[in-house]
Amino acid sequence: TREWKNKLLRLSGKKLPGNGENFTNTIHLDDIVRALDHCLLFSLSGIYNLVEDSHIPRKELYAKMCALWKFPPIEWDATQDSLHGGN
Repeated sequence: TREWKNKLLRLSGKKLPGNGENFTNTIHLDDIVRALDHCLLFSLSGIYNLVEDSHIPRKELYAKMCALWKFPPIEWDATQDSLHGGN
């Protein structure tokens, strides 16, 4: 949470390039720890891709989190290319 809060504090009230419709891939720290524990418990190896089941658009995620912390909303400039390629 601290990392997100600091990131959004820097971005809040600013205009970002793109329309914010790029999907996000996030995961809660507790879920990462549980996955690591599971791998250690069963001696698993290999590469695993851990993400949240739902992939909400960046615009929606940022809006919800800014509202949660009462930060000014982030604006989007669809006339500029997004910094986040693809989905």
